[in-house]
Amino acid sequence: MRNGKLKDLHGCDRLKLITTPEELYEYCINELTPVFHERNVKKHALLEQGLEGEEYYEGMAGYRPVFIFITNLVTFMKQVHADTHSMKEFMGTLFRKGEGHKITFIAILPLEDRGEAAGYEAFNLFTQYRTGIHTGGNISQDPYLSFETVDFRDCLLYTSPSPRDATLS
Repeated sequence: MRNGKLKDLHGCDRLKLITTPEELYEYCINELTPVFHERNVKKHALLEQGLEGEEYYEGMAGYRPVFIFITNLVTFMKQVHADTHSMKEFMGTLFRKGEGHKITFIAILPLEDRGEAAGYEAFNLFTQYRTGIHTGGNISQDPYLSFETVDFRDCLLYTSPSPRDATLS
């Protein structure tokens, strides 16, 4: 990575850079749907056997994790909801039923833009897990992550955005 940007990794055999709604649609239909379906069948089989917790995760261990990085969650939600291919339903299904499939979405949500995304159903499904990493302090202003284990005095501290000041929820 020359300048610390994901696009510099384009061409890596295990990375796909998606920049348009059409590319997102093609990726979801041709690559992500078969992966999700296969894992969903396995998930249901494991749950029918009564497996949960560690046993469930051992059953899913053979699958390679899929990480999907979204550089701006607000822009992504706008594109998903404006897409002519009904991507909002697909993403809604992924966010609603995708837990335990080893498919992880990692997104940047600029807090100053959060109001723009709050009305989108897929956004609400995405943020319902209330887990993530908040950088920059003043976590009391973040309504989407849960910081119940953080001392309330630390919640009010403000620091400039930096990975070294990250707070997990």
